[in-house]
Amino acid sequence: MQIKFFFSLAILFSLSKLISQENYHYKFNGSKDTFFLRDYANSFYTEKGFPVNLDGAFIIEPTKKHQTWAVHTLDTVRRTTATFLIANYEINPETQEREKVIIDKFIVKIKGAIKPVLWLGNSVSGEKIDTTAFNVHVEFDNDSIKAEYKIESFDLVYGSTIFSSIGKSLTKSMIDFILALKKDEKVLLDVTCSDLRGTKKQIRGSFVR
Repeated sequence: MQIKFFFSLAILFSLSKLISQENYHYKFNGSKDTFFLRDYANSFYTEKGFPVNLDGAFIIEPTKKHQTWAVHTLDTVRRTTATFLIANYEINPETQEREKVIIDKFIVKIKGAIKPVLWLGNSVSGEKIDTTAFNVHVEFDNDSIKAEYKIESFDLVYGSTIFSSIGKSLTKSMIDFILALKKDEKVLLDVTCSDLRGTKKQIRGSFVR
């Protein structure tokens, strides 16, 4: 089995030499910096081809987004770099057959997780509420990296009063309740969100009127 695997890998690299190399357009969590985060379903976009998991460091899964994959670092991986391969189906100029070939190979860095933070419109958890926007979203504490979290549902909590909603937008009753709060009163948001792999996560935050 192992011999067959390495033989197949050798063929892939051999065929890749038949293809003229180009500079392909990649995005790692919306950024051009070549690194993936631990404990997170990273978003990887390639203009051409698809990533191949031959390094043993990642779980790579397709997403519903065009040319975008979810890349999750295995829990057993402790190293800080890994080899990343991009493959594509090309026509072999000698046989004229469609072959899977490696079109690019490069090193990616593996970094620690970045803390996700909860936003209500234009206000981050802990800040005063900006009443010009009332959508709920999750971002990383790093402006250059896009967090791919989908808001599934959330509760708006004030003392014993609880409002619940599906999706990322506040209902009219929620907005009316916030606008009626006195200055410096706080509301809590208890949010359920999911990553690109569909794994759900709870994130909480407080916001000041």
